[in-house]
Amino acid sequence: GNLLAVHVAFLLMMAGLIYLIYRIGGMVSTDRMGAWAALIYVVVSWSFSPGQMWAAQPEWPMTFFAALGIFLWLYFQDRPIWGFLLSGLCMGIAVMGKPPAVWTFMVIPSISMLQVLAKEKPWSLWLVHNFLAGIMFLVPLGVFTLYFASQGILSEWYFYGWSYNIDYYMAVLSPERRLA
Repeated sequence: GNLLAVHVAFLLMMAGLIYLIYRIGGMVSTDRMGAWAALIYVVVSWSFSPGQMWAAQPEWPMTFFAALGIFLWLYFQDRPIWGFLLSGLCMGIAVMGKPPAVWTFMVIPSISMLQVLAKEKPWSLWLVHNFLAGIMFLVPLGVFTLYFASQGILSEWYFYGWSYNIDYYMAVLSPERRLA
């Protein structure tokens, strides 16, 4: 294994993530707000120990692909429909990196619902855009499922992808604490 290559790849992903946060902040508010959001992210995320920072944690790709999905959703509002497909695909990849990212996918219908309520987007577009993003969101799950089923290890994938998190990892937290 080439640990230097892993570190460089994660460093590039982190730099891309900081840029995406800046752009998302600028899209929903001002460039100054985007810069503040990116700066706060840098300070908070780099406050861990070096061992934690340079570990190949699944949170980095999950956060990168979730931010990329949100950025694409915002960027392609008045552009061709394939941007919504890419946005949903990125969110699906984020979930494959770490299943709790499924909650970040809810940002997309929330953004577009606010646009409908503000009369910036008709309901029909809300349905089409969210349907397309939702379909593409499921594509990575389908690809992973088909691959692991073809290898005869679907039960192991289910265990490590879902059951382990619920039965072992989350079992140390009470239901009240999980919701907090």
